[in-house]
Amino acid sequence: MRRVNVFLLAVFLLGVLADGVRACVTTNTGNQPREVTLTPNGPDTWRITFHGYKTVGVVPGQFCTCALIQVGLITAVDAVEYTNTNGGPFAGFDFTSNPNSVFGGFSPAVGFASAISQPVNPDLEVVISFDVTLVPGTTFTDLKDALADEEVMIATDEADASGAPSGLLQQTYPAGPISLGGSCAPDSDGDGIQDSVDQSPSFSSNSFVDGSTTPTTRGGILPRGDQDVCASDAPFPDGVRVESLSGGATPATVNSLCFAGTRDVSVRLAAGDCITVTCRPGPLAEVKNRCATAARGPAVGDVDVTLLTDGGQVVGTVVLPGGQTLLYDQQTLNVSAPDSNDTTLTVVPTSGDPLSLPPGGNVTPPAPTAIPAASTWGLTVFALFLLVSAKVYFSRRRTMQA
Repeated sequence: MRRVNVFLLAVFLLGVLADGVRACVTTNTGNQPREVTLTPNGPDTWRITFHGYKTVGVVPGQFCTCALIQVGLITAVDAVEYTNTNGGPFAGFDFTSNPNSVFGGFSPAVGFASAISQPVNPDLEVVISFDVTLVPGTTFTDLKDALADEEVMIATDEADASGAPSGLLQQTYPAGPISLGGSCAPDSDGDGIQDSVDQSPSFSSNSFVDGSTTPTTRGGILPRGDQDVCASDAPFPDGVRVESLSGGATPATVNSLCFAGTRDVSVRLAAGDCITVTCRPGPLAEVKNRCATAARGPAVGDVDVTLLTDGGQVVGTVVLPGGQTLLYDQQTLNVSAPDSNDTTLTVVPTSGDPLSLPPGGNVTPPAPTAIPAASTWGLTVFALFLLVSAKVYFSRRRTMQA
């Protein structure tokens, strides 16, 4: 049973205005399912991109029509763009809305058309992207699952002078691999961690690593809650940028591992949150809440930061507002803020009173009280019980023998 009623059909057509000779503007190379990438443009708007198409050669006086059939999660098709493999505009095409660009039997459809403004050579790679608006709250996972479930279909055909397809050369293909585009690309294993910072780029994992920093920045995303998380290489000298592109109510948790491979800082990310994690000399774990996201826009929300001992005990918590940075030394439990901050932070220790952390300042919360593990207490009590029981038993036995 299909989870979401979404059927997506992309149609790429070419016709000749004057002499009636017709041909398709693009062809599916290899006649195989094509790679699809999904990239967030803004709140509830995404770009659906199809790769692996080539031109067949067109000249001025011809035209190109294309239509995207949308139902279900897709509420509007806003634009279409032909680009080259470097992301630049493909000269010769300029699409505008065209009500005749309807592929027979499928509706509703939003069509576009472009007059050919200059010759286009054959066998050039084309990347075809549709900008769409989705049902509010739709996540990457929702869209990916819906498209995979419903079979993203791309069709090519010839067209008449009005842009209507003839149906004589119609070809359709199911979806190929669907991955997250944007800052996470390339992401070979589809785990939301860019290959350049993926500790295991050949198979899905939760760990990231950036060897360009000193010391090496290490960390992971676990648990992920119900967020669509993207980890990518931040501009030097920073480490790894982690953002939640979209998601539900359960936040993801980002952990840094700057000291001896143990968790030192954990950060909760809700939908639209974005942070940069870097391991600095010391070692210090640095968290910047300084990156805006496409999902949220220029505003950056607060994130909750938890400070940990090397044994995993909670030292304290900090609410880190947008635009602020903190550094944490797990060896000394010292928390500091750079001069670039413009807000006084509050460190709330596990025990003791809250501590104010102004720009350029540092504080050291008290160490959490060490509590013996429950298993140790249990073994100790059990051992004492056996010892006492043995003494009582042998004492009674000697009494009876006497």
